[in-house]
Amino acid sequence: MFSALLALWLLLYSRTIAQGASVGKRSTEVMVIDAKTGETFPYRRAVLRTLLSAVSFLFFFLGMLIAVTNQERRAAHYLITGTRVISP
Repeated sequence: MFSALLALWLLLYSRTIAQGASVGKRSTEVMVIDAKTGETFPYRRAVLRTLLSAVSFLFFFLGMLIAVTNQERRAAHYLITGTRVISP
């Protein structure tokens, strides 16, 4: 049951990210966009980004630590999926 709920959350959350922003990002007025085009990105890439973010969380935020080592301050899941967070 837990696995089914987790999969459902992953798919629904990824849908909102693919549309530009999750509920939390909308409330803080930021968006996730394609780093090259500046547009929203495909659903598959949103699922990958969400999975990588979860993996980073499980491994003591290792993916987040990458953000302090690069000039753009992008976490691993943003770098790997070619996305970025902006404030429109």
